[in-house]
Amino acid sequence: MIFILYHQITELYFKLIQHELDQLLDQPTLEITPTLTRINRITNYFKNLSHSFDVMHSSMDPNQFLQFRTALLPASGFQSAQFRLIEFKITSVQPNFVL
Repeated sequence: MIFILYHQITELYFKLIQHELDQLLDQPTLEITPTLTRINRITNYFKNLSHSFDVMHSSMDPNQFLQFRTALLPASGFQSAQFRLIEFKITSVQPNFVL
């Protein structure tokens, strides 16, 4: 249950990141203040994700986690469709700042 819920939370963060990226990419020109605000939000979402893995570590017995994780091999969090979309969107960002 913990693993499944944690995965769902991760996917929700990915959705938030995609939303911010879509807002950036839909702008004809990127104004510095709103752009930095969105980039800071994205950064914050990724920070929360990277620090949240402790939920898995502290909430599951290590043997339970390894048994469950082994059952998912060779799957990886990097195989999330949303994560791949984020990668594609980030590489398509071409700054055109208006000062």
